[in-house]
Amino acid sequence: LKLVMVVRRRLPREYRRYRVFLFFSAFFGYGCYIINRASYTTTIPAITEESGYEKDQLGFITSSFALAYATSKVLFGILSDKLSPTTVFACGLAVSGILNILFGMTKSLHWMVGLWLVNGLAQGAGWPPVAKLIRNWVLDHEAGRWWSTISISMNLAAGLQALTSGTIILFWGWRFVFYVSGVIAFGISVFILSVTKDSPREVGLLTLDELESKKQEAKQKKGKHSEVAQQTPKWSSVFFDYFLLMISAGYLLVYAIRVALADAGWGQLYLIQEKHISKLEAADARGSFELGGMIGSLLVGFVSDFLVMKFPTVGAHARVPALCFCTAVLAMALHILIFSETLTRVWVAGIFFALGACVYGPISIFGMLAVQNAPKGLEGTAHSVAAFSAQVGAILSGFPFGYVATHVGWKPAMLTLEVAAVTVTVAFTILTINKIRHSTREKVT
Repeated sequence: LKLVMVVRRRLPREYRRYRVFLFFSAFFGYGCYIINRASYTTTIPAITEESGYEKDQLGFITSSFALAYATSKVLFGILSDKLSPTTVFACGLAVSGILNILFGMTKSLHWMVGLWLVNGLAQGAGWPPVAKLIRNWVLDHEAGRWWSTISISMNLAAGLQALTSGTIILFWGWRFVFYVSGVIAFGISVFILSVTKDSPREVGLLTLDELESKKQEAKQKKGKHSEVAQQTPKWSSVFFDYFLLMISAGYLLVYAIRVALADAGWGQLYLIQEKHISKLEAADARGSFELGGMIGSLLVGFVSDFLVMKFPTVGAHARVPALCFCTAVLAMALHILIFSETLTRVWVAGIFFALGACVYGPISIFGMLAVQNAPKGLEGTAHSVAAFSAQVGAILSGFPFGYVATHVGWKPAMLTLEVAAVTVTVAFTILTINKIRHSTREKVT
């Protein structure tokens, strides 16, 4: 907690209390969003056993969610700038909880698809308001630590869901997983509305931008910064920026791997059907995946911050080598998983720990790269573009991946994930080399 709280020498004391409330609201609130998303993926084996649905049929549910989520994430990214981000965040969570309860009551595949599609729309109200609240309450040099620390709530929540859902299914059935998730979501949404404030101005304090402006005015009276800040950024500088396009493409591929292994439930089903692992061991693997993701996200955040300080001339590009290392290890871990003939319980847990660490790390970096390389005032738009690309990857990991696994086989389907990891590694390694050469030439000239 000390890591993400107030830097005492930089911010006035009055801000601390509200930042503490923001941290807890964002951390537990977003974690609860993940619980109400993972409730389906952790129950896929039980739903399959009870209903007899095929993998491609279940893939419709996953793809419908991803399609709605991709659209709503961009929409709520814009609405968070226009409406109260706290209200958007809390209301979206409450609606998602209600939809989880309704999903647990239905027996029809069509209703399942419809309810999970609407849940995808509600889930889009999760991260965009959090990003807006962080921007309002957190200084720029703290943002990376807040981003990575709050984002690990998704790993803790998904891991907790994976570890507890097996017990709930065993004693009460898979429907109770949705009931419990929904009730928790509704309770947390009330807490968020009660304690979280949209910005310092709402409680009579100066905004962080105003604080920074006062510091700049004290240092130099002829402020060039104010002149730059008044310039209106062009939308074309976001949509036609080659680096943002590369970030979006890489985000798409890595996010597709994450959804295939975790959110869509294919990782567990692959272990059960292809590797003949028990359901309990498959659930343990999912827990290891989330634990690895939590640790990997934190480590990559700190390492990439260190690289930025070490190589200030390349700016946010200094984070890219950490990204390349993760995706290279990700490709190797997938290769070992696919071609290993016998897998012990410990070996499976270790592989999925590495997969989680090397998936969530790059995902955090992609988000930070999109925001830090965006023009001033268009950070939300830039992040929405990258996030939309990620959701396209999630859609591809639903029905298309399930179709390949059903009609071609598990091995070709899993090999597409390995190829995706290799592609990202090669592309961003070339980008890093070119950036280093360009920086070297600038120094010489």
